[in-house]
Amino acid sequence: MKCATAIVAMHMTVADGWRPESRTYVDHDSLPVRCHMVDEDHAELCTVALETIELSWSVQVGELGFADPILDDDDRFDVYVTTEWTEGGAYVAGEGGDAIEDDGRMGQPSYMALDPTIPEDEFASYVAHEFNHVVQYSMDFIEPTLPVWEATATAAEAWTLDDYKIWGDWVADFQAYPWMGILGDSYIMWDDYGIWSYHEYGAGIWILHLDETYYAGTGEGGAELWWALVQNSRVNEPDVLDAWGEVTGGSWQDALTEFVAFNLISHDADRRPAWVEAQDDGEWGSVPMETLQSDALPATVVPEWGVAPTGWVHVELSDAPEDLIVSVEGQGSASLALVSVDAAGSVHVTTTWPAQIEQTGALDVAVINLGAPEFDADDALIMRPLELTFEVASDDEPGDTGDADTAEPDDSDHSDDIVDDDSDSVNPERNDTDKGGCSVTGSAAGWTILAAALMAMRRREGAHPSEG
Repeated sequence: MKCATAIVAMHMTVADGWRPESRTYVDHDSLPVRCHMVDEDHAELCTVALETIELSWSVQVGELGFADPILDDDDRFDVYVTTEWTEGGAYVAGEGGDAIEDDGRMGQPSYMALDPTIPEDEFASYVAHEFNHVVQYSMDFIEPTLPVWEATATAAEAWTLDDYKIWGDWVADFQAYPWMGILGDSYIMWDDYGIWSYHEYGAGIWILHLDETYYAGTGEGGAELWWALVQNSRVNEPDVLDAWGEVTGGSWQDALTEFVAFNLISHDADRRPAWVEAQDDGEWGSVPMETLQSDALPATVVPEWGVAPTGWVHVELSDAPEDLIVSVEGQGSASLALVSVDAAGSVHVTTTWPAQIEQTGALDVAVINLGAPEFDADDALIMRPLELTFEVASDDEPGDTGDADTAEPDDSDHSDDIVDDDSDSVNPERNDTDKGGCSVTGSAAGWTILAAALMAMRRREGAHPSEG
């Protein structure tokens, strides 16, 4: 998939109401949907688009519970087979402000654009993905956290299309950079670290886990999350973390801890939930930052980039001994949780530091940045430098090891601690106009929201993503 978000946001300066060119069109025989094209040779693509929109509408709205699309002034939903701003991929563009002021949510009409060069075997998945953005626009078009848009739309492809199993590479990519967390995205990773990523699309594993854990794999979890996001003003409350806590019946911190425990073992058929088998194409698997052996302890692990709020560090221990202690320096004002999963799948969680792990043998361990107590999903993301030490406890009590950072909250900006982009980390075969899967955009106020909110919002207080 190709995403036109960056190039559209950079060049879109036209007034609200702009649409791609249309020379002819075909209407759906029962739904208020019209497919536009410039070249009549693309009529077959319109047929596929209309059929897939019908299926997506039936599944995503009728079965899963997403809101109906908000139709535009001519009471239709429009899809365009076009090369304008699509860059070989697709996008959805919202129009105007809040369409229905007394419905309790910020919803707006939108339209879909599909490039005719999309591979034939991927065309339906593009449409199903984009249609989910359409219903997202009808529910909360001002939501600024990009992963909840793309992760839900990616999961919606799986809920809509039979035997959908084409996004394992995205999941593996998300799992390779867990320090970016749930709130970060590929634009931050590329702009600030020179790392190419499909992060927000691979985060579909997060939405699938939510749905499978709390909604029995019905697909209703994605819709419930978006309903929990809605608000009746431009103030983004509830935000994505508030909504996540609401639909899981607790706090987002607990939900994140549970998700990380799953993520650590998502590659292991003996420990992971049975539902993963139907989704994993063989690419899933959390990537340890370090693998440690007991004869090398004590050992220290220092994430190169630091860890964003909702991000974590994965360390694998091949043969963890008894009385293993994990201590942290650089914690500052952040709250941290330690999650460990042993070979039998037993999970241990603690927020007490230094942390003592009772499990032994082969372990997967994660230290999660839960943010400062006052952290909000809309705060700027600044990486938290962490130094993790693994050692066997001495005769002293664990609380007396002296390795934990117990200083007063550190409110300083740690951007100076971030290592400059390493040119070796940039993939020279890719370019910054071909990233992600699709574009989710609005026109007039909507285009501004895209550029300012989705791509730059969490960099407004510094060059790097934060803790608040």
